[in-house]
Amino acid sequence: MQQSRILDIIINLLSGIKSNNSIIESIDNDTQMKLKGNSYILNQALRQYVLPKNHYFVSEKAFELWTKISTDDIFNYEYQNKVVKNTDDFVMIDKYKGGEKNPRQKDVPLQKGQSFIYKDVFTDEHIVTVSNIIDELLKLPSYTYSSIASVLDKMYICKMLKSEDRSIKNRINRSTNYKEVILEDYLNAGIKVKDFDYHTELKNLLAITHAELDKLNEEEKKINSKMKLCPKCELNWIKETDKYCEVCSSNQSEPKKQQPSHIARPLLFHT
Repeated sequence: MQQSRILDIIINLLSGIKSNNSIIESIDNDTQMKLKGNSYILNQALRQYVLPKNHYFVSEKAFELWTKISTDDIFNYEYQNKVVKNTDDFVMIDKYKGGEKNPRQKDVPLQKGQSFIYKDVFTDEHIVTVSNIIDELLKLPSYTYSSIASVLDKMYICKMLKSEDRSIKNRINRSTNYKEVILEDYLNAGIKVKDFDYHTELKNLLAITHAELDKLNEEEKKINSKMKLCPKCELNWIKETDKYCEVCSSNQSEPKKQQPSHIARPLLFHT
């Protein structure tokens, strides 16, 4: 891969985060340059990172409102862009200010030729949160172009109404799989994504879940096959190579016999 200035910036910021959140460079023996706040800078840089076209979605409600406002493509607009109504449809909008939870102006009639700022009505919501992406980047064993690009490829954006964005409850502990977020967090908030194949993706997600459970069951069987009951107390499971459980090894008194239940049962201290 040829040199990438964008990926080099990300690599330098990640290295800085791990070095007291600062990038420090020595120009010569007497001059030193320092850039602080690398976590904040990386967070803002990733928010400005332009994703591939197929990594953008729009909610059904946002698309419905947009088509009543403009004949332009909603994907050509973002943040501070001015949106001019060029349709004859009657429409009312809710206008928000910054990160306020409730609209500052509600049910505002919008006439043809009137305008508003995109971010006052719509928002570009990171399906996989930027903080999750940064966490994934910081967990990489080494910073290479390919490893960083694979994490950036998890970034997806959904254009939605500000009112929809405010209805999302889970903003921290989200999956890094954008499909899981759409099928769980978005649906729980009543948000439906346009042109997203819910039926197929839900089936695929359930299939993956079942496959993971089957794999765990197989691993548990392998572990169980190498375990045995402690021959002295017949309460605790131990490795095949062990003579007694830890309790029996340290306790000389005769234990009370009980019927063991499952391998995952905690170590029993008998009296």
